[in-house]
Amino acid sequence: MEVWEKLSATSRPCGLGARDSLRLEAGFPLHGSDIDQDTDPYQAELAWVISAGKNGFVGSDSIADPRRQHPLRVRRGLELDSGIPRHGFEVAGQSGAVGTVTSGGYSPIIKKGIALCMIDSETAGFGTKVGVKVREARQEGTITRPPFYDELLYGWKRQKGN
Repeated sequence: MEVWEKLSATSRPCGLGARDSLRLEAGFPLHGSDIDQDTDPYQAELAWVISAGKNGFVGSDSIADPRRQHPLRVRRGLELDSGIPRHGFEVAGQSGAVGTVTSGGYSPIIKKGIALCMIDSETAGFGTKVGVKVREARQEGTITRPPFYDELLYGWKRQKGN
């Protein structure tokens, strides 16, 4: 109890909602929503965490398969002009559905609705305009590369004095 009193005198308690908005703004995937055991590192945009030259570990043959390096669907960021995207919302391009929101919410830093999505590779180019149906209305958005904030102002890359 004494520790809590000291902490609460200098800090505000926060919960999972605060942690989740920070995770989403940084573009970190949540296992079970954005990635799962069926998502490979290429689909998840996490190829940087694997060593392509190593083998002999569980899944190394699958990862080495050149077809894996060009997945049909990939994880991308999405920034909406208005509205707040939520898990399960459909992402639509010019010709119809192109993906699904896997995590979504409001970004307190950029003051917009943001999301992580699984998108068809053909539509996944950064800067591509798409729509998300939010409360029965199409909201326009742009495919982007997380993090959603300016890395020189926030996060581990921030410059001293900012």
